[in-house]
Amino acid sequence: MSAPIPNILVILGSESGVIRPVVESLVRDFYLVRVYNKTVPTPLQNCVDIGNASDILDAVSSLLKDGETPRIGLIGAAFARQKALLVDLDTKSIANMLATNINLYVEVATLLLPMMIRSKFGRFVYLSSFRAANPVRGTTLYSASKAFGEAFMTGIGKEYGRFGVSSVNIRMGYFLSGMMDELDEDEQKDARRAIALNRFGTGDDLDRAIRFALQTPYLNSGVIELNGGLNLG
Repeated sequence: MSAPIPNILVILGSESGVIRPVVESLVRDFYLVRVYNKTVPTPLQNCVDIGNASDILDAVSSLLKDGETPRIGLIGAAFARQKALLVDLDTKSIANMLATNINLYVEVATLLLPMMIRSKFGRFVYLSSFRAANPVRGTTLYSASKAFGEAFMTGIGKEYGRFGVSSVNIRMGYFLSGMMDELDEDEQKDARRAIALNRFGTGDDLDRAIRFALQTPYLNSGVIELNGGLNLG
């Protein structure tokens, strides 16, 4: 007997480079609520786009058929990247990182959890980074916020698993995305050499991992290392 899967996915940060092709794949099989920040997404069928997280419940309800039980999955891809050393960041940049990388997830979780508890179903999939466990120069706040996200999602899975709510962190390595544009050619070669598969991750790799997490409720409160065998030693 197959496990039930979500009928609606809420996606935070749907316009970030690495998740965009995944969204175009997921919309074929799920109804989507995309929560965007500054970049308004290109309209898609079976998809509701909102610019304010407080509108999530109304957006979810608009996609449900009469009498249909909501089976909600959340994909957390929203993040603000650190672009300077901590001492060189202005207060506005720091506030934006905290608002996007921490506060947004707390707000959305508190909105969705009551609905998930009532329907006895919920999936949280958080897209983390190998920097959560391996901070380096220039990633202090970013790495710390990713570590918070992992701990927060792990706690949700443990606290609400009895209600059919599960969580998983996908800790991503080097992926073909905007992040790679910040590395020069030599840095990209060094990064590739550190990966056992000798290639960067793709949208297809991430799509497969997300679908696996959504379809496997017993995968709860853990971390999937999606990094191609990254060696940081």
